[in-house]
Amino acid sequence: MKIVSNLLVFLVALTLSLGMAELVLRHSVPFQSGTSFIYRIPDRDLGWKLQRDTKYLNELQEKTVRVSYNSQGWRDAEHEKKKPADTYRVLILGDSFMESYSVEFEESFASLIGSSLQPLSEKKIEVINFGVGGFSTYQEYLSLLHEGKEYEPDLILLAFFIGNDLQNNSYKLEKKMFKKTFKVISRPFLEKSDSGWRHRPVDYEKAKSLYLEQKENFLKKYSKPSLLDRFALWKITSCFFSPGPTCPGMTSLSDILIEVQKPKKLGVAVHKCTTDPDYMQAWEVTQEIFRRIKTEADTLHAPLVVFSVPSYYEVDDSLLEEAEAHYKETTPLCIRTSPAYETLENTLHGLGIEYVNLLPGFRQKSGGNGELLFWRSDLHWNPEGHKLAADSLSAFIASRRLLPSHKTT
Repeated sequence: MKIVSNLLVFLVALTLSLGMAELVLRHSVPFQSGTSFIYRIPDRDLGWKLQRDTKYLNELQEKTVRVSYNSQGWRDAEHEKKKPADTYRVLILGDSFMESYSVEFEESFASLIGSSLQPLSEKKIEVINFGVGGFSTYQEYLSLLHEGKEYEPDLILLAFFIGNDLQNNSYKLEKKMFKKTFKVISRPFLEKSDSGWRHRPVDYEKAKSLYLEQKENFLKKYSKPSLLDRFALWKITSCFFSPGPTCPGMTSLSDILIEVQKPKKLGVAVHKCTTDPDYMQAWEVTQEIFRRIKTEADTLHAPLVVFSVPSYYEVDDSLLEEAEAHYKETTPLCIRTSPAYETLENTLHGLGIEYVNLLPGFRQKSGGNGELLFWRSDLHWNPEGHKLAADSLSAFIASRRLLPSHKTT
């Protein structure tokens, strides 16, 4: 009887201990209560759109960010399609860096560029943000074609992330990397055929089915994580921020990125010292997409400015060195003097498109320490990164006198 009594006491104590441990972990281990990925709703024209009238908390290691999408499915305030009188509209096209779900909206590029430009113009500056996580340049073109031009933009700013935009524009590269996954099935592509360029539409029904399945699996797995799941997340996060002997095989940030995110997602293939045929074809597709965007911009009488989006590993010296060393034997990289940036500049110059390369300024400002401009937990710009980008673009726009009634200081 005493044995049974002791066993009962032990089980009760164990249950209480596990419960307390679960409670502690739930309040101490970072966990996303929402993420942009589950709010990317399949769309027949664009591939996907952000879920309308949605709010969630994006819980990063560094801070918790409030994210909301407006009634049209953009991370932005509400805007009337008809442009008010005495207003100068700036339309932003881009991917997750422009959606900016890693910072408060007031800290984002879209918000800051408006504040930076307003003192330079006698007209009211109204910035409209069409940035959507995961978008390719072709999807950005389609968003301009189907919705953006209805807002009558006076200036178009397009953010180009060399790390994956080139790959996202190529059906061949995307299929090779992701097979027949949601990312490939749900994305529209521009392809070159014997008869010219053709639009590869979204497999909407299959994309919708896959989306619902993945969303359900995600919510099941992460809405009520077990103690073991929470510990695993805590372990990964701890290793990410404090790599060392307690993380076997992961003694540097590069090791952790390679382990957790997989090498193919680091976006380094575009920085090969010699451009391979698949990427040459991707550049050809991208050039045609830029040409089409320029044509639409010209029709709207809106100047088009493309700017590069620097990545963490291009700015952080230690990570850059580790990435180069990791791929030295299999894929020699030229990240410091990447031919990709030269190709981008030449492509845009040939099309008569204004270009701003933000990478030199980011490298100078960071001093080789990526944490000054990026969140280490998700590799996106932190508030300082967004501010630097906005200040740089504002200075460029001022130097080119692209604003009407440009004020002189």
